[in-house]
Amino acid sequence: MNRNNIIKKVAIIPTMKIPIEEEIYRIIRWLENRMIKVMIPEELRNGVERPDLICAGDCVREEADLILSLGGDGTLLNATRFALGTNVPILGINLGYLGFLTEISLNEWETSMERILSGNFSIRKRMLLEARVLRSNTEVFKGAGLNDVVIHHGGNMRILQLCLHIHGENVGMHSADGLIVSTPTGSTAYSMSAGGPIVQPRVECIILNYICPHTLSARPLVIAPDEEVSVSERSGRSFVVCIDGHNFFPCEKDDLVVIKKYSHYAHFVHLDKNFYRTVREKLKWFG
Repeated sequence: MNRNNIIKKVAIIPTMKIPIEEEIYRIIRWLENRMIKVMIPEELRNGVERPDLICAGDCVREEADLILSLGGDGTLLNATRFALGTNVPILGINLGYLGFLTEISLNEWETSMERILSGNFSIRKRMLLEARVLRSNTEVFKGAGLNDVVIHHGGNMRILQLCLHIHGENVGMHSADGLIVSTPTGSTAYSMSAGGPIVQPRVECIILNYICPHTLSARPLVIAPDEEVSVSERSGRSFVVCIDGHNFFPCEKDDLVVIKKYSHYAHFVHLDKNFYRTVREKLKWFG
């Protein structure tokens, strides 16, 4: 894809770890030496000691041509939340451990950035999920995420009785510690740890996977991306909704959780990363 001369302003989303790694300052200096304006959202500066780069978040979202996520998968999820509702592409540079979501490793960032500045890259879209909580038919919470929406007991260690409807059809009720509703991107996160399927990110679907179900009949379920999921708790217990492990909302016993495909996509820079190679290497599928 020819994108010559369009990367003029780059937003940096730094790792959540403290102190900020020197490598981040090296990347900033590298961009500035190439006359690229660097911006860091005020609410996500996280210890970066360059006040001249700090800008209001709305200004960054409006002006940035590229968002650089400098950290691990958690930092990239943070960058995705920041970019919600925009078409600004995100590039993840892995400074963390696992790096399922990040596009490039630390030792290849310089050559990769040269490619991007020359226009030699493509954009891939990833679907998101939207979750709403309804209380007496009134919306009391709304959020969106790249990986998953998790409904769980919130640490009280009491089993939930989760009643599931899909597109208005009663699917059934299971006793479990919770339910993971995942995107294909999130299929290699919490859902995989709970025994769910690994799904190629370009396959649009919604994955439902119970957490520690108290019956052998509960199995992961993959549904169409245009289907709406409704979950209620029937034992009268409170519970928690969590989006991407970050956005928590405490629910009351009669709340209804409604989950569906979000109206916008996340946009990621794609270079040479191969999904199957990543799965093989990260999960150590040797042979």
